[in-house]
Amino acid sequence: MSDSDIRKYLDAKAQMAHAEAKVERYRKRIIESMNNMDRTEIKTDDYTARLRRSRMEHVYKKDVPADIWNRYKKATECVQLFVKESKKAIAKSP
Repeated sequence: MSDSDIRKYLDAKAQMAHAEAKVERYRKRIIESMNNMDRTEIKTDDYTARLRRSRMEHVYKKDVPADIWNRYKKATECVQLFVKESKKAIAKSP
């Protein structure tokens, strides 16, 4: 291992963090646009963007009585964005 490897690793890690931040900015813009239009799917000639919302309820112990379940369950919500290229867009790719 050399200083060069460590430097390259840290540079790559910084680039990855920058790319992830950029992806998150675009993701938020797409979701915000879809929410403003009150839509869960948008299709263009080249892409399809679809939102899926999921909800999960759980407790951390197995086999609890129903009254305990109803009293202590925790609900979480997750928003997922799926973007798919159309065959037309794939054909245009270099």
